[in-house]
Amino acid sequence: MSALPYPHELPAVAGDGTLVDAIWAQVAARPLAPAVVDGGREWNYRQLRERVDTVAGQLLDTGVCRGDAVGLCAPRGRETVVGMLAALVVGAAFLPLDPHEVPDPHEVPDPHEVPDPHQVPAPPSQALARAAELGVGVVMAPRRWHPRFTETAWRCVDLDREVDLDREWAGRSFPPPAGGPEALRDIACVLMTSGSTGRPKPVAIPSAALCHVITALVDVYELRPDDRVLQFAPATADVSLEEIFTTLAAGATVVVRDDDMISSPARLLACVAELGLTVLSLPTAFSSQR
Repeated sequence: MSALPYPHELPAVAGDGTLVDAIWAQVAARPLAPAVVDGGREWNYRQLRERVDTVAGQLLDTGVCRGDAVGLCAPRGRETVVGMLAALVVGAAFLPLDPHEVPDPHEVPDPHEVPDPHQVPAPPSQALARAAELGVGVVMAPRRWHPRFTETAWRCVDLDREVDLDREWAGRSFPPPAGGPEALRDIACVLMTSGSTGRPKPVAIPSAALCHVITALVDVYELRPDDRVLQFAPATADVSLEEIFTTLAAGATVVVRDDDMISSPARLLACVAELGLTVLSLPTAFSSQR
């Protein structure tokens, strides 16, 4: 095991491009390459962009504008990736919400569900109240989860909506993702601290900071298009941004974990071989298990 050198100089983002620019370049370069693998489902880069455009169109229809904050509540997987990118496309900042903090009032908890070690659930009212304080009025979620927000005045955008883009959006022009220095000053996302020292606090991540970090990590990790990267962390954790965006910016494949994968270290190692994973970023608490 060897330590990586500290990057004293951040690499420049080509042409003042945004993170979306970098990922869309991969869509153009390798449209049929696998972008996201989620269980038995797989999207290539072209399919990923089609889904992102669909959700971005819904965000625009609800009146979301550049600089707005939008909620994102979805299970770990393709829908979360789509929601993150759709918000960035329209210039909004996404705020991931822990699904365990926003339960369906009519849903019976699954007794077999494996608790996520990263999360310390808060009462649902507090989670929604914090998001409302940040100006959230629209939330992206799978349609089956929309009842979770019936007690709010928020508008819901479907993350799992299937449409015929050529037919439904015919004649419609989508504004391209804003580029240049001005766009890099936008807020890309807002993450909440754990609240271990008191009330959870919002941390706004500028597009420039996220873009520079992702660009640097692609180089440091020497990611290639044939890499398959495990998406382990929940969307509410900053590590998820690294796992998702670094992979897509490199033209590689995001492979989403499920609960079975982490039932034991032995099972995870078996899945690494079965799925052809080449890059993993594991929390210390899990990687130290034997």
